[in-house]
Amino acid sequence: MKTRKERIPEINLRLILVSGKTKEFLFSPNDSASDIAKHVYDNWPMDWEEEQVSSPNILRLIYQGRFLHGNVTLGALKLPFGKTTVMHLVARETLPEPNSQGKLLTPATEIGTQEWFRVFGPSEGKEVFIVYEQSLLSK
Repeated sequence: MKTRKERIPEINLRLILVSGKTKEFLFSPNDSASDIAKHVYDNWPMDWEEEQVSSPNILRLIYQGRFLHGNVTLGALKLPFGKTTVMHLVARETLPEPNSQGKLLTPATEIGTQEWFRVFGPSEGKEVFIVYEQSLLSK
């Protein structure tokens, strides 16, 4: 008797860089934020050449205003199948500490102007995204 191989549904992610450039990728619900960062780094789009980073370890995903820790899977986020989910992809050495109060950090006061531009880049007339400095932790 033949067994059919079950096809795992995939999640379509549209990743947006600070520059505004986007690219769509397909991932399994079992893929973690670290898996995604490594895949994107290994398959860096040609039209993102100017934004190339030195290591996948500094790529961070932002979903609904929060940084995703490396072990968080797409399945844990309960992302829908068959629809496109948008996340931001930024280069950042470390993640902020989890903030239980959900306080919005402003560039000039909490994290400093230099840090703001290091994370988000100069706007150069382009839209700048405001991000909550919180982290999603796996439960």
